[in-house]
This record gives sequence, structure tokens and C-alpha cells, in this order.
Amino acid sequence: MDLRNHAVKTAESLDAVTELLKINPEYYTMWNYRRIILLNLFTEIGVDATQEKLSFELMFTLGLLKEFPKVYWIWNHRTWALETLSATFTDEQADGRLWEWNNELKMVDSLLKLDSRNFHAWGYRRQLLTLMNFKEDRNTVSTFPHVLSRDQLLKEKQSTLHFIENNFSNFSAWHQRTKILSQLWALDGGVSIDDLNEEFDLVKQAMYTDPSDQSVWLYHKWLIQQVADENIVDVLQRELESINELYELEP
Repeated sequence: MDLRNHAVKTAESLDAVTELLKINPEYYTMWNYRRIILLNLFTEIGVDATQEKLSFELMFTLGLLKEFPKVYWIWNHRTWALETLSATFTDEQADGRLWEWNNELKMVDSLLKLDSRNFHAWGYRRQLLTLMNFKEDRNTVSTFPHVLSRDQLLKEKQSTLHFIENNFSNFSAWHQRTKILSQLWALDGGVSIDDLNEEFDLVKQAMYTDPSDQSVWLYHKWLIQQVADENIVDVLQRELESINELYELEP
């Protein structure tokens, strides 16, 4: 804290902060101090050295995330490091920027395989997808999931299905799926009853597997809200019969 209080912004102070954060990665004021030090150092070194230091930040935070995957401040700093690194690439280095983004997606997916319900990882994944597709045009909506192309939405739809089928009790995956499907259906001009029935079949599997899981019922409620007026009576009758059948099996 003495270094921070005296506004020391040297490589030595950065090393000291590194050791401290290894012990306590929830020390958010040290993360803020770390960024101040780095920004100061960037003014004294060239682009190549700046990129090297930012690459180290990605390696450093990855090591911490493997041990502390649910500490928000690590994810927050990693987002800053990646955004700052990407900003150093010129238009001629677009391939390098794309490589960094895709590498990050692979990283976060590998962490989600270890804990598919880590909502920090899911939030970071949404940030990544948004940043990868960000458009500076003020007339373009640049938020998730509106920023994604149709092909990307279909890919994300499949990704959420993968996580859900591996573990039905995954609130983050169900939530992500509502966002993806809403945007897909908006692009298609609406949702067909056949598409909805596919989702009802999926959620029915989850309901029968773990009827006490709240995330499943929340998704089921969301699906009901998507049904068009002309189909709502038939769908409600069918779903009520299914729920009554489930209740008889799991009273």
C-alpha cells in the first residue's frame, strides 16, 4: 500500500502487486493500481513492448482464473487487458486481433467445461462476442446479442444446447439461450410453432430429469410467453397434461 499511496509506477512496483494479487486476487484496489502502473509504463515503451506486457497480463490472469474462477476482479482486469491489447493492433494487423479474440473464446470455453455454471465466465463470453463484432456506426446496435450475425447466433444456439444437455441445471446456459433465440426469431420475423415445440421437447427432458430445478421452470415460463395467441390454448392444455403426468411420477 505504501507504493500505491506514494504513486510509485515502476516495473518494481508492478512486480510487488503481482505477488500480492497471487495471494489475494480479490484485492480490487490493487487491480486498479496495477492498471495505473501499466498505463504509465506504456508511455515509456514501444508498441511491441506494450503488447508483450499485455500478453503477460492475459497469462497472469489465466493462471489466477484456474485457481479462482469466480473472482470478478480477475475477469474485469482480463477484459481490460484484452481490449487494450486489441487497440494496439493496426488495420494491417487485423489477423492478429482476430487471433486474440478467437483464442479468448477457446479459453473461456475451456473454463466453462470445468464449471459450466460459472456466470462470470458466461458474462465474459458475452463481452467477447460483443467486442469481436462491435461496430462504431451509431445507427447500428452494438450490444449482445443484436451485434451477432445470423450464423453466429446459430452457432451460439448450438453451444448453449451442448452445455444444457451436459447439465440441465445450468441457469446461465438457459438464460443465454433465451437471448439467442429471441434475436434469431426477431431476424426471422417471428417464431414458428414447430420451433417452439422443439424447445418444449428440450425443456420437457430437463423437467423429467430434475423437476426441482428452478432454471428449467423459468425457461418453460419464458417459452409459454412466446406462443402466439392462436396457439396458446392448445399449448397450455398440452403442457398442463405433461406437468400433471410429471406430478404423478414425482409428487
